[in-house]
Amino acid sequence: MNLDGLSFENIPKFTTPLRFFATAPIFGLLASLLLIMPDVWLSRWQPQFIAMTHLFTLGFIAMIMFGALIQILPVLGGVGLPNVDKTAPIIHALFVGGVALFPLNFLFPSEWSVLASLFPLITAIGALVVCITWVLFKTNKGNVSIRAIRLALMSLFVTVISGVIQLSSYYYTDAMGLLQAVFQGKDLTNLHMAWGVLGWVVILIMGVSFQVIPMFHVTPDFKQGIKQWLPAIQFSLLVGMTTGIMYKLSIMVWLSMVFTGIVLLVYAYSGLGLLAHRKRKVPDSTVNFWKLAFSALIISIAVFCIASILPLIGLGHRAAEAQLLAVTVFIAGFVMSVILGMLIKIAPFLAYLHLQQSAMNCFQAMSALPNMHELLAPNLGKWLFKTYTITLPVLCIVPLVHELSVLAGLLLVSVFLQLLILQWKTWQVYNSAQQNVDALVEKHGVMNFDQF
Repeated sequence: MNLDGLSFENIPKFTTPLRFFATAPIFGLLASLLLIMPDVWLSRWQPQFIAMTHLFTLGFIAMIMFGALIQILPVLGGVGLPNVDKTAPIIHALFVGGVALFPLNFLFPSEWSVLASLFPLITAIGALVVCITWVLFKTNKGNVSIRAIRLALMSLFVTVISGVIQLSSYYYTDAMGLLQAVFQGKDLTNLHMAWGVLGWVVILIMGVSFQVIPMFHVTPDFKQGIKQWLPAIQFSLLVGMTTGIMYKLSIMVWLSMVFTGIVLLVYAYSGLGLLAHRKRKVPDSTVNFWKLAFSALIISIAVFCIASILPLIGLGHRAAEAQLLAVTVFIAGFVMSVILGMLIKIAPFLAYLHLQQSAMNCFQAMSALPNMHELLAPNLGKWLFKTYTITLPVLCIVPLVHELSVLAGLLLVSVFLQLLILQWKTWQVYNSAQQNVDALVEKHGVMNFDQF
């Protein structure tokens, strides 16, 4: 494991990011229950579908990403979030409340549901963005991952602003009239999704993967050009797409989408190439998830290209289904696989890191450290991967065969339950080991290195 250039001095308590990681599967379960309703797939504009996607994107994906950022920023930049162990629980509580109430905007729309959900949600996201921005601009390291996280954070800002404007416009007609003068049809919705998925999610995954794939899986580094330019190009293409939509420049929109596909293909093939050249060829569920993610990314781009061609060959009535299929493969195949794979590895790694630091100055306490396999739970990781390889094809077929929605929902429930068990097992082993370490440190005392 390559830890060069990383700092572990200002990391938060183990429970600080863990509360985000442990809460996320619960919202995944709620989204899965909405998925069980067959009518949810009839249109991406249905209230149930929008509620389900926001429960998943906010409650699961964003929750995991916020927890990861809280943990990874001090490691990459050497600067921790201010007073993170006290502020993070408050941010987490507000975010959980906002996400839990947010689906009401679509299932039972009213001005009160907007205010009730947006206030805690925007407060939590705003506070976290301010803290992360402070860290990002305080560190002077030229770390490529830090630069990618900056771009991801700017994409999140655009995503949130566009979403708030769109939601508010349903209840304030003056705002709706102004939007219609700039955007047509579902343009703002598509931009909201593009900045959220292709900006916030993809650029953040890129930045994190530049560090964690070589570190955890002993692979060569990504090529410098890819690390240096791919996130910036992706961000620039989103700016170009937005400009094209606002000024009705269809050729700019089309070119932005084409080059976005090229950028994602370059990233996917680079990631698969690194994993093929990893030095430790032992079975690893996280590696399998990464391979699945990169493969799904390639497939989703191919499906989207097919969806774009369908109207030209007289099958335009099938284009919407093909686009929904491409989005499903992208989110469920790429994004979800990355998150599942990283959670298998990151939570146990953090648990061991914190235990090691607690026992560092007491030789006797080092004996209480658990074996990494106790924390990693390789069998649980294998079962999670096997379950998801069954779940993913069913989930991807649902946009075309709505009758499979119940089966897909039940399989996803199984995935999220296994993820909860994995998190719980890691916490149990960590908590037990921490008590043993504390007892040995109290019994034998801390080694004083100044005497040597």
